Amino acid sequence: MNTENRSIFSRRPALVALLFYLAGIFISLKLQVHYLVPLALTVASLIAVIYIYLKDAGKWIGWSAALLLVFLGWFNTNLSTGSFPPNHIKNLAGLGGKVELAGHVVEEPDIREDRTYIVVEADSVLIGRYWIPSMGRVRAKVNNGGSRYNHADIVQVTGYLYEPKGPRNPGGFDYGAYLRAKGIFAAMSVSGPHNITIIEKGQSFLSTVVTPLRSYLISKTREYLSPVPAAILSGFILGERRDIPEEYQTLFRNTGTLHLMAVSGSNVAMVIVIFAFPLALLGLPRTIRVILLLGVILFFALLTRMEPSVVRASIIASVGLVAYGWIRKPDYINVLGFAGLIMLLWRPMQIFDVGLQLSFAATFAILYALPHILSWLSFLNRMRLRWLSWILALSLSTVAAQLAVMPLLARYFNNMPLAGMVANIPVGILASLSTVAGVAFYFLTLSGGWVSSLAAAPLELILHIVTYLLRFFSSLPHANLKVSSPGWPQIVFYWVLLYVVYETLIRRRPTRTGITIGLAMFSI
Repeated sequence: MNTENRSIFSRRPALVALLFYLAGIFISLKLQVHYLVPLALTVASLIAVIYIYLKDAGKWIGWSAALLLVFLGWFNTNLSTGSFPPNHIKNLAGLGGKVELAGHVVEEPDIREDRTYIVVEADSVLIGRYWIPSMGRVRAKVNNGGSRYNHADIVQVTGYLYEPKGPRNPGGFDYGAYLRAKGIFAAMSVSGPHNITIIEKGQSFLSTVVTPLRSYLISKTREYLSPVPAAILSGFILGERRDIPEEYQTLFRNTGTLHLMAVSGSNVAMVIVIFAFPLALLGLPRTIRVILLLGVILFFALLTRMEPSVVRASIIASVGLVAYGWIRKPDYINVLGFAGLIMLLWRPMQIFDVGLQLSFAATFAILYALPHILSWLSFLNRMRLRWLSWILALSLSTVAAQLAVMPLLARYFNNMPLAGMVANIPVGILASLSTVAGVAFYFLTLSGGWVSSLAAAPLELILHIVTYLLRFFSSLPHANLKVSSPGWPQIVFYWVLLYVVYETLIRRRPTRTGITIGLAMFSI
């Protein structure tokens, strides 16, 4: 594929479709109307698309499809954020006060040292002396809740129901937006486990298979590794960060490597690599390998508690695998656009999730830069230095990802971890290595005894090196700059400027498109 003269949007219909759908989302936020208005426009544009297609009016089909996506994004977002039925939990939360709520647990409980978070799909709410049928999800914080709740349990909860609000300070954490992006519109404060009655124990694959397996793996990690390496390994493989001391979480944060603890694209990619290698050795057809790997991704997502970051990465990886299995030469930037469209069709408010923005910015930067980087380094292949070519490609693509996410880190966390430009390279490599060694270690723990201890020794060494590197990079001058939150115009201008500079470096001359976009953004 020729990458030299190809623009971002040429021959990438899914990416273009995503942009039009995003336009509909932002229109919905700026123009609040009854949901029937965008619904009528969506239906009308759908009829227009079908009519134009049947009339074979090819030159108009693109614009009519674009309007359909805009109106669909508008309608979908309006439906997600607009008026809800009177008995929806969002409207009941607005009343405040202490309530009794009955429902079923829809996510694996998040168990902390002094509290437990459970997400309950409401079935009914006690108002006065009568149970009123209700709907919608509630995130309940149970003080000293313990671990007696499981996915699919039917429960009755007593506590203070309230509507999550935005940040208390400008630029602070928006708890309400965080929950809305997950489809949760109410929160509940529960004083203790005595205020939760388990009416019926749930039986699901998550509660009977995944949770015990996850607990087993964490227990084996703690048994054979010292506390800090054990906590870091559980973070790398399972996304379990609760055991990591605050000191080390700060080190990850200050060096821009905290994303390694949120099970995401890199973790899913490593799982695919680990299982793809033996499947390739078996000589299985490509389509069979893809189907088996899709099953592995699904199980890994369940094992990591279906965290939003791993769900996003799993969707992107699954779409990419399908493209690899059934499309001869997939364009992975287009695949990324298609995956984003799927996720936002399902839940449009995810666009405001910080993790999704970071994930897509980093992934896009890597996919866009990597072909050019490999082309620049192709001379090393002729010198039989392919291994050096891949190491340099990994390093440069990591820098590209860090440059892309830098303004988002500044906006949401008020810091710019400059050390991350360099720290992500060795720490990322060691995290991948420890993931591979950790999977092997988990299998070897089945035999127990000295075999498990022997497998744990190199893991312990790798993870100690990780902690040493974190301390080293964190101690460098200006490793982490504290900055004020930039606005979206500044962030977009930064990305456009980055694109123009990169395109100029590729073509060794500024392009007319780049100059035009740059001047327009500078004027704005």
